[in-house]
This record gives sequence, structure tokens and C-alpha cells, in this order.
Amino acid sequence: MGIKLNYFAFESLPSVALLPTRAQRSPKGKAMSLLGHASVNVVCSMLPENIEIFKSIEEWVRSDILTLLKPVKKSWQPYDFLPNPISYGFIEQVNELRERTKDIPDDYFVVLVGNMITEEALPTYQALINSI
Repeated sequence: MGIKLNYFAFESLPSVALLPTRAQRSPKGKAMSLLGHASVNVVCSMLPENIEIFKSIEEWVRSDILTLLKPVKKSWQPYDFLPNPISYGFIEQVNELRERTKDIPDDYFVVLVGNMITEEALPTYQALINSI
């Protein structure tokens, strides 16, 4: 069984290809997900000229751009500002947070959520547009 993936990989960088899961029914009728073993045919959705351009700037990106990125451990995470769900008094902490934010208009939360969705999904939008 061959699977075609839209996937791009540099030869010098490690790459990971994920196989899609198959949903099957167990004997008792419950759905279960199995990772199927299949041979993977990697198909690149980029033109050879574009691949060549990316390979030509790979070293520059590695030396000049990647050094500018902030380490993940220094980036804020939601758990830095929100109560820990496994801690004692979690419900009380959530209720306190709700009490402190009850006077904030819903418009602010709509903008905040919209901004988060857009920021998180930008790579998805770009990949979708590039595949057209």
C-alpha cells in the first residue's frame, strides 16, 4: 500500500513523515485507531528550481536566522499564567480568575481568540495556498 504525502525535506536535515491512522471497529463495536504499516512514497509539491533555492540558502538560514529565534524554554506558555489543573484548589483558582475578568467586555475576548487562531493557523493557511 503506497501513500503519497505532500512533504518537503532537506537532505541534510532530519525529517519525519507521519502515517495517517485508520479507524477500525473492534470486535465489541468500539472504535479504535491503529497506525497502519505502509510503505511511504514521499512526493514533493515544490518545483525543482524552488528546492534548489531553498537548499542554496540552508546554511545562511542555519547560521544567521536560527540564531535569532528565542529558545522554546524562554517563550511563555499557557501554564505560566493559568492555574495548574492537577494542583489542589484548581477550581477555586479558576473561579478567582473568572471573578477578576468578569468586567472585561466580551469584545476583548473575541479579539484575543481571533488573534490566537490567526497566529496559530498562519502556517496552515500558507501551506494550503502553496498546495494550490
